[in-house]
Amino acid sequence: MRSKWLLAGLGLLIAVLAIGAIACDDDDDISQDDIDDLIDDIIDDDGVLLLTASLTEEDGSGASGEADLSVDGEGILVSLVMQGLTEGAHANHLHHGSCAAQGEIHITLDDIVADDAGDGIRTTANDEQPLSHFETGHYLAVHAEDGTVVACGDVVSG
Repeated sequence: MRSKWLLAGLGLLIAVLAIGAIACDDDDDISQDDIDDLIDDIIDDDGVLLLTASLTEEDGSGASGEADLSVDGEGILVSLVMQGLTEGAHANHLHHGSCAAQGEIHITLDDIVADDAGDGIRTTANDEQPLSHFETGHYLAVHAEDGTVVACGDVVSG
């Protein structure tokens, strides 16, 4: 049901953009290709919302990575790929707020385990909230053994 509302909202957005482009009638009109590219960036081939987080190092840790959040039944599937971690297990969470204004833990994800090269991959399924809940006001943080944040990324569309 939510995906139908999302698609309806996107259709309305496209219509507004198209009307605006026609009304402006200048050389900087938005093309259909531009609109299609925008939609492809935030919606997958099945019409499902995709969210991402690009994690950057905190306090010179050297850790970085990417997270993709997708629909998993009634919940979410978080796929995390990291580089530059210290060897071993690292807690990671979805938090309320942003990397600039860090907040409380919202969902605890499965620990990501880095190999001796500092690389790790972890996928966690969670059914506490639907994916649409994480569209705004959330970030993903990866922690050192002592709990400090070594990498952080705001959750964004596409």
